[in-house]
Amino acid sequence: MSAPSARKILLFSENKYKFLKLYSLGYNDCKIHSPTGLYQVNRWNALYYVRNGNCKFSIYGKTYSLSKGDLFFIPTNVPVQLNPDSEGGFAYYWIAFYPDYAGEISEVLGFCESTPARAAKFPQRVEWIFDTLMEAKTATTEVYFAAMSALMQILSIEYSNAGVSKSTRRHKELAENVKRVIDYNFANEDFTLNDVAQMLFVSHAQMSRVFKEVMGITPVAYLIDVRLNRAAQLLSEDDFSVKELRCAVGFSDEVHLMKQFKKKFGVTVKEYRRQHVDK
Repeated sequence: MSAPSARKILLFSENKYKFLKLYSLGYNDCKIHSPTGLYQVNRWNALYYVRNGNCKFSIYGKTYSLSKGDLFFIPTNVPVQLNPDSEGGFAYYWIAFYPDYAGEISEVLGFCESTPARAAKFPQRVEWIFDTLMEAKTATTEVYFAAMSALMQILSIEYSNAGVSKSTRRHKELAENVKRVIDYNFANEDFTLNDVAQMLFVSHAQMSRVFKEVMGITPVAYLIDVRLNRAAQLLSEDDFSVKELRCAVGFSDEVHLMKQFKKKFGVTVKEYRRQHVDK
């Protein structure tokens, strides 16, 4: 996967998306769009990732050397200057968001006035996330939520606080995100675990391994369990047919539903309904 061939911006509609705080994401190659050399200010808070090249980054009266794999953070209305190396150029990605979101981002990533830039802990992962996002042609709703997911993934893998080991914490956060996505989408029969992996920017194998490690159950087993528990709840409340039940809880066919239901509860759907629905 590669970066765009030219400067590119995906600008999200303020009125449509402001409740989730993202403003834009993009890519800039200074070989194509040369900086002015002047101090400038951002209207938006933005997180940047250096994809290629070297640059001098001046902010708060100090100058920092940036290179491939570095992250840097520019708050709104703070004068900054980027002076790329004259040889080889300088290319970077960014995600910009509204001012009231800046505190959470900078705190989680460990940025402050004395540390406005640092090397990414997992540069290849961060780069892959941005490369994937920038394949989009336009700033659609789907791309917006993919960008939100990507930002959460970057925050998760780059989380800076001490305490529990970073690996353990990242695994717990990933597993909880997988669980949350399943809980929201299980009733859709077209929903698959591949969808979850794509939403969270992880491989299916990694997602399954981490989820089993943290939750003690595979994602497949958890998805089936959620669907079956919901089926049992519905049968306790009303006289659902097997077909109605299948549609309500996301199973692709009635035979699979009946087989899994009998395996979990020890009785058929019909028997369970007879036992629990008030006469």
